[in-house]
This record gives sequence, C-alpha cells and structure tokens, in this order.
Amino acid sequence: IENIAHLTILKIDKGDSGKYSCHVSNEVGKESCTAQLNIKERQNPPTFTKKLSETVEETEGNSFKLEGRVSGTQPLMVAWYKNNQEIYGSPNCELAFENNTILLLIKNAGPADAGLYTCKVSNEAGSTLCTSSVVIKEPKKPPVFDRPLKPVTIDEGKILQLACHVVGSQPIKIQWLKAGRELRSSDKCSFSFANGTALLEIQAVTKTDSAEYVCKASNTAGSDSSKSKVAVKEKPTAAPVAKKAPTDGRLYFVSEPQSITIIEKSLATFTAKVGGDPIPNVKWMKGKWRQLNQGGRMIIQQKGDEAKLEIKDAMKTDSGQYRCVAFNEHGEIESVVNLQVEERKKQVIEGDLRAKLKKTPTKRKEGEEEQAIDIMELLKNVDPKEYEKYARMYGITDFRGLLQAFEMLKESQAEETHRLEIQVKERSRREEQEFDELVAFIQQRLTQTEPVTLIRDIEDQTVLTEEDAIFECEIKINYPEIRLTWYKGTERLISNKKYEIKIEGDRHILKIRNCQLGDQANYRVVCGPHIASAKLHVIEPAVERHLRDTSLKEGFTCSLVCQFSVPNAKSQWYRNGKVLQIGGRYSTDVSDKVHRLIIKDVRTEDQGQYTCMFDQLETTADLLIEAEPIQFTKTIQNIVVSEHQSATFECEVSFDNAIVTWYKGSVELKESPKYSFRSEGRCHYMTIHNVTSDDEGVYSVIACLEPRGEARSTAELYLTTKEIKLEIKLPDAPDARVAIPVEVPAEDIPILPILIPMPEEKKKKEKVVKKKIIKKVTPKVPEEVPPPKEPVKKPEPPPPAPVPVPVPKVEEVIPTKVAAKKTEEIKVTTVVKKKEPIYEKKKEIHEVRKEIHEEWEEEYGEKHEYYEKEEGYDEGEEEWTYGERKEEKTVYQEEWEEEYG
Repeated sequence: IENIAHLTILKIDKGDSGKYSCHVSNEVGKESCTAQLNIKERQNPPTFTKKLSETVEETEGNSFKLEGRVSGTQPLMVAWYKNNQEIYGSPNCELAFENNTILLLIKNAGPADAGLYTCKVSNEAGSTLCTSSVVIKEPKKPPVFDRPLKPVTIDEGKILQLACHVVGSQPIKIQWLKAGRELRSSDKCSFSFANGTALLEIQAVTKTDSAEYVCKASNTAGSDSSKSKVAVKEKPTAAPVAKKAPTDGRLYFVSEPQSITIIEKSLATFTAKVGGDPIPNVKWMKGKWRQLNQGGRMIIQQKGDEAKLEIKDAMKTDSGQYRCVAFNEHGEIESVVNLQVEERKKQVIEGDLRAKLKKTPTKRKEGEEEQAIDIMELLKNVDPKEYEKYARMYGITDFRGLLQAFEMLKESQAEETHRLEIQVKERSRREEQEFDELVAFIQQRLTQTEPVTLIRDIEDQTVLTEEDAIFECEIKINYPEIRLTWYKGTERLISNKKYEIKIEGDRHILKIRNCQLGDQANYRVVCGPHIASAKLHVIEPAVERHLRDTSLKEGFTCSLVCQFSVPNAKSQWYRNGKVLQIGGRYSTDVSDKVHRLIIKDVRTEDQGQYTCMFDQLETTADLLIEAEPIQFTKTIQNIVVSEHQSATFECEVSFDNAIVTWYKGSVELKESPKYSFRSEGRCHYMTIHNVTSDDEGVYSVIACLEPRGEARSTAELYLTTKEIKLEIKLPDAPDARVAIPVEVPAEDIPILPILIPMPEEKKKKEKVVKKKIIKKVTPKVPEEVPPPKEPVKKPEPPPPAPVPVPVPKVEEVIPTKVAAKKTEEIKVTTVVKKKEPIYEKKKEIHEVRKEIHEEWEEEYGEKHEYYEKEEGYDEGEEEWTYGERKEEKTVYQEEWEEEYG
C-alpha cells in the first residue's frame, strides 16, 4: 500500500516479544517510530482428560466422591452445580482443585444429596461441562422375624405347614433345618418365600417328622432364626364316619363311590354324586399322583352333579386305590375307594336241569303249558353217553332231531373252542404289550435323572389395575403321573371366572383377570420336585413426583425429572402442547419409575411449557431460559468529514436478526436520498450523503432482539471544512470516514511552512486555534509526523532546496485511524535546527506551493478536500485547519522566534 510500511513476522513465539522501531529517511531528513510487541501464551480451552463417573450409587450414611482431571491454560475456574443450582463448600461438602484434579466429597450422604451433579471448568479460551448422576440407597437392614414360628401339634397323615414372616433388605436367603440338618426339597417336602413370608410344607406327616424345625434368614447385613417344635400324634382309630355334611353349601359329596370286588374281564363301575356352588368338577385318580383320562378301557363321564368311572375288561393290574376328587373355586374334597380284581375260574356244569326250553316241544302234565326246550343248551354240559337218558327225561322221542341237535352241539363246541383260543391269544398279546410298555416306562425312568425338565420359569409381573396378568412357565414333565398346580400363597388355584389355567404343550399359563390391589400376592407353581414363585404387583397409576419449573442460563444442560408409580412406563414428552421430537440436543431416560428429559446446550428457543404424559396422567412445568443480552461487538465511532462528502456509521451486534434503528438526536431516521441503510449479517451501516453543517450532531443506533433486550451506541459527526467555491462545480467526494481515536498518517498533515503568516497575522490565528482545541479535538494529535515520501513533479522548485509537495496526497487527508497520544511531543525539529537560511527557504517553498496550487486545481479538480492559499483566508478557512496543526504553527513560531529573536 502506498506510503505504508509493513513488517510481518511469521509463526511468532514468545522470543519475538520486544520493542520494534521503524526508521524513515529521505533527502530532507529522517524519522523513526517504535512499538512494543508482547506475545501472549496460546490459550487452550479446558477439557476433561478424566471424566466424572456417569452414575454413582452409595448407601445412606456413607461418603461418596466425584473425581476427575482437566487440562487447559491456567488459570482454570471450577464451579459445581447440583440440579443446575451452584453448590459451595461446607462441613459436609468438600470441594478441591489441585494439580488439575477436581474433587467433590460428600462425607455423610443422605437422600437430599441425590441428584445430577455438574462440574464446569472455564478459562479465557472457553469452558467445558461434565455431569454425574448420584443415587443414594437406603442402608442395608439385617433380617428380623416379626412373626416367628410357633409350636405345632399335628395328627399323623396330615399336611404340616410352618410359616413365618421376616423383614430386612433384599435379597434374603432362607434355610430350613430339622434337628440341625438342612432340609432339601422333595416330593414330600417343599419350600417357598415371597413377600417376606417363608413357608415349609410337609405332606402326610409321620411320627418320624416330629422334631425341632429352624428357619434361618440371612443377607449381607446379618442373619436371624426362628424355631418351632413339631409333635406328630398317632392317627386315632377311625370310627364309622357319617356321610359328609355340606360345608357351608360350597363343596360336599351327596353320595360317595363305594369299594368293589369283581372278576377279571368284568366291568368295574364307580359312581359319585357331588354338591356345591358352583357345581364341582370331578377328576379320578389312581393312587396318589396318576390322573385317569378318557380313552381305551377307561370311560369317564360327568353329567351335572353325577360322576362315573368305568373300567372295561378289568384286569388284576387294575386293582388298587382310586380317588374321586371334586373341586371348585372354594377348594377341593376327595373320597378314596378300592378296586379288587380276582382271577376268573372255569366252571363245569353237570346235570344242569335249568335248561332253557326252546324249539323242541315236550309233554307236561295236564294243566301245564308246553314249553320249548333248547336241545343245544340242554346237552351242552352233558356227557354224550347220557344224551338219550336226558332226552327221554324231557320227553324227547325224536332221536332224529336229537341227532341234529348233537351235530349242532359239536359245531357249537368247536366254535366255542376256537373263540376261546382267539381270546387267549388276544389276552396274551395284550399282556405282552402291557409288559413292553412297562419295560419302556421303567427304562425311561432309569435314563431320566429328573422327573421334570425346567425350560423357562415364571417371572415377577407388574400390571395396572383392571388389567390382566399372565404368569407363564415352560416345564417338560418326564413322568406322566406328575401334574403341575398353581397357588396364590397357600391357596390352590383352579380355572374359574377369575383365573384361567391353560396347558399348551410344555407351556403352562395362569391368567388372572381384572387385577385389583387385592390380587397382589406371591404366586407359586408346583410341578413334582420343582417349586417356583413370582410376585404380582398391581399398581394404581399416579404421579409420584411432578415436574418442577426450571430457570437457567443459555449453554447449560437442563434435566426435567418426574416420577410415575408404574415402573418402566412408556411416556411421551410435549412442548407447548406439541409432541417433542427426541434427538440431537434432546434425549430421554427411563430408570424404573423415574422419567428424565435432558436438553443439552439450552437456547432461548427451548423456552416453553413441557409436559410428560403416561396413559391418562400428565405433569407440566415451565422452562425459562435466561437469554444472553444483545450487545455491540463493534460500536459506532465519531466521524470527522468534509462538507459535501458522504459519512458512514458502522456497527456490529452479537446476534443475527436484530432490529436496528438509527437516530439523530431523538429523531428516528428513515430511508431517503439523504440517508441510506444496509445490513450484512451482523454488521449494519448508515450513510449520510452530501454532508452539510446541518448534519453535525449526535447519532445513535439501537439494536433490539427479543427476548435479549436492546443495546445502544452513540457517536458524533463533525464537519472539518467548508468547500471553497471554484469555477468548476465538483461532485460529492467518495465515501470518507475519519474516526477520531484513530491514527493520522503524517503525510496527511499540511506542511507547516505554508501556514506561517506574518507576525501580525500569526497572533490573530493563534487565538482562533486555541479556541478550537478546547472545544473539540484537543487530545487528537498524531504521535509522529514522518516527512512526505513522494516529491512533486509538476513545478520545478528553486535550485537551493527542492522540497516535496504533499498536494497529490490530499485525497487521503481523511484517514482511517487517529491516535490520541502525547500532543506536546510533536515538534518540527527540522525547523529548530536550521538557521536564517532555512527561513528564506521556507518562504521560497511557500511561494512554490502557491504556484503549485494553481496548477493542481486544474489537473486534480476532482479532489477538493483541501485548498491552501496564503492570502485571503476567511473564517471558514480558519475552521479547516486542525487544532493540532494550528498548535504546530504556534510551536514553529515560538521556536523560530527563539532562534531569530
């Protein structure tokens, strides 16, 4: 750039700090200026090299700490926040920051210390955040039996149940001991533990079950035990038991089945009649476990309150104990009977005179009717030698017919023999088949180590009120006599309008309809030796903790928290009534019952009303964002401009889309030929065209942006000179802006010798100059006045001392920077050091400028910022001169007077 010297230092470091000087010289003289360069250390924003733990869980009463490490340019400022509220050190809360390690220590944690902790580390280059969620759990409590075991006396053969209740922190381990030895689960002995209740159940107790039983409960915090002494009495001799009377009309036998004894191959029939409300269902069991089903030789029927079991072609293997079990929603009752199947014996009938008379007429006494005699039946069991005797006895004289009967008898006997052979073969085949089945069954049992195979067990269920709950397990039953049963506590469940029990292959399903709070319980599944339990939680939907109104500043992380009574519920978030799209800065988190909406780097557009909705429940809170106020990053500056030029005020605001309004005094300015406005991003400009003395004054700009408020900046416009009318009318000069606090290049200052008047005129001007300095620009003096660099080529100066003429530089008279430092230091040293010849040279220069001025007016007519004439200055021309420059004239005069006094 012309007349501007640059020094560029690439890749500076701290060693480049120091004082730099610039020396300028030409034929007339030399000048220098200095500047101090200070290199600051590069500022690195803080970063977390070791972040805080995302989640910290601690027990109430213990201490916990949040620790991390940061890096960045010192000094680093550390601040801690809990739920967006800043926290400070206290006896219970210790904050530390040493060697770039941050630490927060809570010594005695309580429920109030739970929440979202944020650490903010900042320096001049920026800031960073790190968060951690702290959960405070209740302290572990050792188990305590609030309902201990009680002594029990029970009759032999009955079911023994020992129950106790224990409280304490889960998980609790339960052990049962008999006479000091731990009991194991078996077909006879089963355990369960749910809702704090431990249950021991022993089927069909005997005298050997008498002992001291101990229930031991333990967890990580301790253990406790409860004892019970069990005495089993011998079963008293059974007296004839009367027929069972109805039990409250709910379930009873009207008539019980009876034990029977039959011959093999006969039909065995058991019949029972039951009563109750509702009518009970009946099932038939053989022995203790095997349930009989319809099919093959078994016929099972139930019509209303009558139930029947028929066994066709009974065999000796069918002998045994049978049970008729009646059940409904009130429970079940049973009746036990015995079936005895005896072997069939062959019977030989000799002389059976009770023959049925068919076909053959016989003579009877008078008055008796003739009856037909069945000859085949008559002779069936008679020795052939006795045929004739028996025939005559019955009055048979037709021996031809007797012969025919004999032939028919032989055929009949042959058929009977063949039929018996077939029956024997069929029986043998069935027995072999049954034997094979028995062998296969025994082999199957020998190869199977467990009677049941567990594939999938039941699990805890949580449902809302009036919803259905479903417990499901998958168990493969390896022994057909094993059945799976469901229990609610100790109550056995059956299918009814409340409970639905289904079996689909190996899947066993219990469905509980229309759950209410009273259905909350421990549900058990018992299948042979396998016993499992699960809890049913019925929840009435409610908002346990509502959202809270929150207010915080821009840039922070916001966490809106609420809590429903339903764990892991699927909720929906809304902002100002509209569904909130999750993603980017928005994220949600559901932890058990707690629902969180997390908004990172909050902005003003995030402000509004937030709602979390689940089912028919909702909770609402307002989020208020404290917006960063709008401000000017670049304010408007005072401008000094020549008359008829254009002046432009420029400013820059901190946010886009700001509404900018310009004022002169208190009057708002509008777009017109006089004023024009434009904006480029955050920069805004106001241009005043063809400036006149009326345009001098105070100008203001107001930037407004909701909700960030407004900002104001003010500056003044000064008129430096009035145009001297020339023969040619000049147009507006190009846009020129002179900011008062900016440096003025030395070449823009008029040459002092030109302004030197005669002694009388000089004193007159000095008064005016001093007045100007006081009013306007006293501190606005350039630091250095380097000599002009480019000589004037148009006129030829006198031979003794050619001096460069700055007239061609007049176009840059309005500079971009003016410094306001050390007015008193500016001196024209060249004038001080010269003697009288110098004064003569100045005169010559003055005369030369006069000639140059005339030439320059014709050639540079478009540039009209300064017109210098020695004679004929009026008051307006006096105003053209800078106050500083007039002072320079005074300084020059004083020095000259000292030299030539």
